[in-house]
Amino acid sequence: MGCLSLVIVVSMIAAGVRACSGGRSGTPDTTRVTLNAQVRYVDGQLIITNDDDFAWVNVEFDLNPETRSSGYTYRVGRIEAHAMYTIGSRQFANSDGTKFDPLTQKPLRLSIHVDTPDSKDGWWFGEWK
Repeated sequence: MGCLSLVIVVSMIAAGVRACSGGRSGTPDTTRVTLNAQVRYVDGQLIITNDDDFAWVNVEFDLNPETRSSGYTYRVGRIEAHAMYTIGSRQFANSDGTKFDPLTQKPLRLSIHVDTPDSKDGWWFGEWK
């Protein structure tokens, strides 16, 4: 199985929507931070690199989410700055405990949510073509 390239969907549109939907006063949402991540899917393994200069804490990965914490979830306590982390796709489970099956399912989307050192919500989203 070859390596699937991930198209990063963290776009200026999402940033613009967040900025425009801040508070009632129209101020930008300053509680979120876009994470710097590289994600690859190779032979049933997700390979994630934290390209930020800070550790990600309380990390939640959602595979094929429709909304936050939907789809198949995997959690880890911490990923150090500039570290690479590998997750077998069968380690992801949905809310009823069913595991992701790479033999019958394809990874389509991945979201990452973390706590940042400055108490902001760090996030990243991408999809495979």
